[in-house]
Amino acid sequence: MHTTDTFQELEALKPLHRAPYLQLTTYRKTGESVATPVWFAEFEGVLYIATSAQSGKFKRIRKNSLVQIAPCTASGKVTGRVFEARGRLVIERQEQRIAEAALQKKYGLVRWVYYVVLTLSQRFRRLPQPEQGYLAIEDIRL
Repeated sequence: MHTTDTFQELEALKPLHRAPYLQLTTYRKTGESVATPVWFAEFEGVLYIATSAQSGKFKRIRKNSLVQIAPCTASGKVTGRVFEARGRLVIERQEQRIAEAALQKKYGLVRWVYYVVLTLSQRFRRLPQPEQGYLAIEDIRL
């Protein structure tokens, strides 16, 4: 994450780190923005997001790493400052484990129940299980 440890910069990021949801805005090839509320967790200055490796946001970040992030509600209503940042795909297994642990620590039982219900629903409808992917958001510009 692009920060120096000045008090003012750390204060600017506090509402973002404390938020239950993050609005992640990615960009299509045409430049059109796509905003999505997501669960996220921070570990050592990097924000991690779990998503399907087949999701649009995953594919868009592969092609264009520029993103915007902001704290938001579950429905996507922005509740704080919008930041520009860079997103990347988390490829290494060790970093994927770090991302998963950070997300599990933040959301705990709620996240676990969500994924159990999602998995059962997909199996009931005979849908293929999507491959889990992780995104890292860093270089947040103040």
